[in-house]
Amino acid sequence: ADYFYILDRVAGTTVMSTSSPVRRWNAVATNTNRITLTTNGTWYLHIASRNLDGRLGATVTFGPVVFTQDVVPPVVASALPASGAVGVATNARVYVAFRDTASGVASNSVIVRVAGTTAVSNGALRTGFAGSIARTNQGFRAVVDRDLPFTNLQTVAVFASARDGFGNLRSTNWSFQATNTSR
Repeated sequence: ADYFYILDRVAGTTVMSTSSPVRRWNAVATNTNRITLTTNGTWYLHIASRNLDGRLGATVTFGPVVFTQDVVPPVVASALPASGAVGVATNARVYVAFRDTASGVASNSVIVRVAGTTAVSNGALRTGFAGSIARTNQGFRAVVDRDLPFTNLQTVAVFASARDGFGNLRSTNWSFQATNTSR
């Protein structure tokens, strides 16, 4: 038997033919029955089977399903040392955390550059940097510790970016000034 479906925003739709807007549903193959919603709202899935004699059976409707697409990028939950800070130790750690309550932060999307050098790429620390990387409840946290200290009175630029589960991008940059002190 074949299955045919209509995905729409009307509760009482009946699958009456196998022509457009009806789509064929391959119930045997795996990973081919994906339905993508791109418009916010209330949706219904209507399915009917085609019998061996070619006739469509009764329509079965599933729903309503309320779909809201995530269009908001992650937020920067914290970034340290603070933007514009002065007197920061030359061996200071850089800390950045992203949070996204809708779809979470995609850890492989996180990038952190410190003083022009990539410290975190694809959610992992790069050579020349120590620290820690952690997934949090709805986000991602990176603590970056350079192998070499900053120089006295160096203005340190930091860039960080992350995407959420829907691909929305948030990037931020800030700078601070290092001074010959230790943490």
